[in-house]
Amino acid sequence: LQMALLRRQPQLQMVFSDFRPFLDSHFNAQASHCSRYSFFRRRLMPLDERFHLLPQAHAFEAMMHENYIGSGSIVFSKEAWQRVGGYSTQLPSAEDLDFSLRLSEHFEFGYVDEVLHYYRIHAGGKSSNKIRNYNCALSILRRYQGVKMDEAARRALREQVLEFEMDLTCLCSEAGKLDKAVGHWWRALKLGGLRRELLRPSRKLLQGSAALLFRRQTRAA
Repeated sequence: LQMALLRRQPQLQMVFSDFRPFLDSHFNAQASHCSRYSFFRRRLMPLDERFHLLPQAHAFEAMMHENYIGSGSIVFSKEAWQRVGGYSTQLPSAEDLDFSLRLSEHFEFGYVDEVLHYYRIHAGGKSSNKIRNYNCALSILRRYQGVKMDEAARRALREQVLEFEMDLTCLCSEAGKLDKAVGHWWRALKLGGLRRELLRPSRKLLQGSAALLFRRQTRAA
């Protein structure tokens, strides 16, 4: 279907589709990936029931709001690969986010509104290391904080960065990496100020600190 859209719209350099993540024990329990993201969907230009176009400006703007593209769901041209320099070899994770962002800076996207593949989530998979994955995604998004864009897109990017900082506060607190957790919590506070969403990472940080203090006192005794 992706190739059919490329043949129908030869100006396109990249086409992506919907996909469905699944757990080993729940094959169809997860919602499809693209169904969870509304910003890009509201900007699609339908060609028919399944095939849509997403103009370049909207493709980039939507990436500031949400990561609506999955790496296994895209077909792209050699020209697009060469134009953006392919996948980064410097990133240990989140290369797909980096690649999609760079594509969105240059190209209109095609979209097939149908689940065309399934993505297995399991404990030994690359995507299971959330701290590493989130840190990589955060470093990629931070690069765009200095890029010229409209204020709505800039606010959305700031919210994405803030969400990663809060999630990393929780993850690092649970992993006992309190120095990292404090850094993420402080950056979240500076970005978003005091807000209700900061309560959960603050609680996790306090719980992690209390657990560390208890372990030290137990060893000292």
